[in-house]
Amino acid sequence: MRLQEYWGVGPKTADLLEAELGVERAVRAIESADVSTLVDAGLPRGRATRILRRATGAAGLDTLGTGDARDVYGDLLELAAGEALTDGAADRIRVLTPLASHEAADERLDRIDRAREVWSGLEEEDQERVIDAFDSYDEAGG
Repeated sequence: MRLQEYWGVGPKTADLLEAELGVERAVRAIESADVSTLVDAGLPRGRATRILRRATGAAGLDTLGTGDARDVYGDLLELAAGEALTDGAADRIRVLTPLASHEAADERLDRIDRAREVWSGLEEEDQERVIDAFDSYDEAGG
């Protein structure tokens, strides 16, 4: 696949990604919504996030019919990302797109509710160990 086939990847961005990552690795980063790899290659974080949102969830983004709706959605994602435990988790939040069905949205909310219940049930010491583990994972490039 040519890099320029992805929304937001023009000739200059494609050249940068190819030079820094190679086409195959750049495509893998885009397809897996790997913000940190694109940022490490030289893309600004906001640009990488926009490219990845379109690559992984264009159909969901189309439900945000106006620029104002997209701005509000972006603001909501930034609020959620601000509560993330690690930079990597914040990046994964920033590339979330609206879900196409109510069932998918309900499933996502159920997973979030279960995760919150588990987290609040942990002792503070255990929460700190979990945070340390996530930090180590992110630092290792995971």
